[in-house]
Amino acid sequence: MLSAISIYLITLVQRITLKENLGKVMATIIAVSQCAVPLGQLLMGVIFKSTTTSAFVPLLLTSGFVLLISGVCFVLFKETKESDIYPVKE
Repeated sequence: MLSAISIYLITLVQRITLKENLGKVMATIIAVSQCAVPLGQLLMGVIFKSTTTSAFVPLLLTSGFVLLISGVCFVLFKETKESDIYPVKE
């Protein structure tokens, strides 16, 4: 679900960003995403360490969080119209 939202958002960013700024914007998005990976691993380590009874509890919590983020993104961006997107100038 998060992959589908990510594809949509990256496409939207590429469509609304001016061509001369696209490299900078995409580099920033990728850098922020890569910097968030260690934080996610740290958080998952803490969650797995605190729930020693079952491995399904952290997976359930993580899945719920991903579904929540996907739902919020869907609600926020479902009203995007063509008029909100700048035409790409070549």
